[in-house]
Amino acid sequence: KAGKNPFILPCQLCSNKGGVYRQTTEEGKWVHELCAKWMPEAYLVNNYYELSRVDLKRFLIKCDICHERNHSCCIQCNHKRCTRSAHPWCIFKSD
Repeated sequence: KAGKNPFILPCQLCSNKGGVYRQTTEEGKWVHELCAKWMPEAYLVNNYYELSRVDLKRFLIKCDICHERNHSCCIQCNHKRCTRSAHPWCIFKSD
């Protein structure tokens, strides 16, 4: 958005700064397109991401790539009995 500096705006799902953002339904809050598209509970409403259904437990899950719980949402494998989880940015950077 014009006038907003992406290098100082934290993403509401990963807390990283910089990158491609989209505004959330909550005024002044932004998310990375990458993070929101990977988060199953995030969805678009009138071109804004709605995050109210994101399970807060996702912020407590340990990433299998960086091995950290760093105040970022993790996604989890949905294959039966798989316990793997990772931050969307870690998956993106690992390729």
